[in-house]
Amino acid sequence: MTGRTPKSSRPNVTLLDIAADVGVSRATVSLVMQESPLVADTTRANVLESAERLGYVYHRAAASLRSRRSGTIGIVVTTVGNPYFAELTTSVEEDISETGRSVVLGQHLEDLDAQQRLLDRLLEYRVDGIILTPAPATPLRTIRRIQAAGVPLLLTLRRLRGAGTTYVGPDVLAGTRAAVQHLSTHRVPAVVLVGGLENSSTYRERLRGAQAALEDTDVELSALPGPASRETGYLRTRGLLESTQQWPAIFAYNDLVAFGAAAAIRDAGLRVGRDVPLMGFDDIEAARYEQPPLSTVRVDIADVGRVVSQTLSAMIDGNRVADVLTPTQLEIRASCGCPQSRRPRT
Repeated sequence: MTGRTPKSSRPNVTLLDIAADVGVSRATVSLVMQESPLVADTTRANVLESAERLGYVYHRAAASLRSRRSGTIGIVVTTVGNPYFAELTTSVEEDISETGRSVVLGQHLEDLDAQQRLLDRLLEYRVDGIILTPAPATPLRTIRRIQAAGVPLLLTLRRLRGAGTTYVGPDVLAGTRAAVQHLSTHRVPAVVLVGGLENSSTYRERLRGAQAALEDTDVELSALPGPASRETGYLRTRGLLESTQQWPAIFAYNDLVAFGAAAAIRDAGLRVGRDVPLMGFDDIEAARYEQPPLSTVRVDIADVGRVVSQTLSAMIDGNRVADVLTPTQLEIRASCGCPQSRRPRT
């Protein structure tokens, strides 16, 4: 009688063993293990029941060698310590899981050597595709190595000139221009861009957007770059306020920088909004609960994540995909000096 062999007496169970147990072909069993929709539900259930009873373990590494697909994608970002990246990777993982793939996550912390080690390891794992927020000054040879391996590569949040691969991210230029134009209406002598690494594409895009916004005004523009952190926001703003009596408006590189800037404004005995207009970028959840609530450029991070995962999936399927810019929206609250603050979304 077939189908009663205990697990312990059948080590290294093969697809042929399951096929003989169920009474189907090895090819049918293989299709079930690959989650093919071509197999009838009853047959699928019988095969899976047999595999469980016999103790079969699917050899995914061997299957990936045969199919050239591992069922995984790699995501390499700056740091998941930034809520923006944490929300982004969560959104990507939720969406990509619907394709049956898993996510391998790494963070390079702006270190080129760490980034290279992560990317090399992902290539060794034969991932189906890679999503990368490149560290500043990433050499093109890093990109070329991935492309030479035939692995689809999608850049997000930071561009890399000459990379020749698809990019997905928010429309930073449009968002910055709207934010700085709004700040200039508050009768300030200058707008200062605080934070951001000078050799990153997102910093350059913010700078260009701010310049375009003030092109036909008498408002001056200056910049105080630095790592995108609360500490940078605090230290740069404190130094700025100590050096002038004409308070400018501050456009922070992101919301984390804005939080640090707000702390420096308060420590100087000034009022955020009424004395020093302040605007952030990203609209992470904490921005709505800052005191006063932070005016910022809203990026729908969940939407960016969905577009990123769907675009990479299309690339893995062999499709040519153009760059995608997702829309941004100005969120006016109290930190810029406007009298009304919108209630937080629930």
